[in-house]
Amino acid sequence: DGKKMKRVIGFLFGMALLVVTACSDGHRVKRLSDVPYETVTAGLYTMMPGEMYCAGDYIVWTDPFSTEGFLHVVDRHTGHELAAWGRIGEGPEEFNTPSVSYTRSPHIVVSDLNKPLCATLQVERCSADSVHLIARWNQVNLQGYLSCLSVGNNLMLAFSPEGRHPFALIENGGKVSETGEFPVEGVDNGFEAFQGKVTYLASRGRLLYSLYAFPYLALYDCRDGQLALLHESGGEEGYTVKNGQLQTDADARRGFQDAALTRDYVVGLQRDETVEGKVPVHVQGRDPKALPHSLFVYDGSLKPVCILNLDVPIVRLCGDGASNELYAVVVNPEYSIVKIDLDALFAANGI
Repeated sequence: DGKKMKRVIGFLFGMALLVVTACSDGHRVKRLSDVPYETVTAGLYTMMPGEMYCAGDYIVWTDPFSTEGFLHVVDRHTGHELAAWGRIGEGPEEFNTPSVSYTRSPHIVVSDLNKPLCATLQVERCSADSVHLIARWNQVNLQGYLSCLSVGNNLMLAFSPEGRHPFALIENGGKVSETGEFPVEGVDNGFEAFQGKVTYLASRGRLLYSLYAFPYLALYDCRDGQLALLHESGGEEGYTVKNGQLQTDADARRGFQDAALTRDYVVGLQRDETVEGKVPVHVQGRDPKALPHSLFVYDGSLKPVCILNLDVPIVRLCGDGASNELYAVVVNPEYSIVKIDLDALFAANGI
């Protein structure tokens, strides 16, 4: 079946090459190259994969270019696609700008950022090769936000890079409070400066905010409708602020293109310029040459653990909150989902 995703196992055995380097703060961190990974699913049928989540026994990824079946459910153990769901359109149960999040098994939440529509999907396993998605529909107004996550029963957390605070808590469709902090105060062009990725790990009550423009991570405790900042990393350099306008420095490192949480680690997708060099000036758009190959791994206090240098460009990340298994979409040469077992990798390399 051409619509079925094939599972290809491409496990690269052996110990990764280990090099010790120093961070800008003097902390010595190990760099691993030839990182082993296992190919879970090869040949994703998309021009560019969108969001990706580890949802219990499943990997959920979205295709922002698809108008029919934009949400895909894949068995993370076999690599088989089990279901495709969701339509783009103007109908009563069709989405304009869907935003997907995962709460606790077996629920996936799909919200619309441009009209008051939200679907909570319950995943029911039908057979080894299929699941049934049962949708419960309601109305939540998320206009004006760039992304939204389900962080509790009838509780959403919406993200906007402009305003006094980055996050709004929305309960039963109505705003409760604004919360969180931006890394720099006195910035008027926050829409450009503070865009980033927001990731939530329900099993541990952790919320991660990572920036695209310059290196910055913020880890929050997020439970029972309360948000408390735990740790920050970066945010002090790589830009200048003049007359309320934040401008990134031309030669400074860029931020994280994606980020993920596992049980014990924070992982950021970022170009390791020491190994990869800077992005070639003539490269733009979805050219794989512009994509980073490196993963920056931090502990639960955002202290650097190591840098993983893969041999393939990386597009998306997601983590398993019950383990330290990390999943990524890579270009190899087609879009594929791969798994990295951080526990096994670190044990083999004395980390």
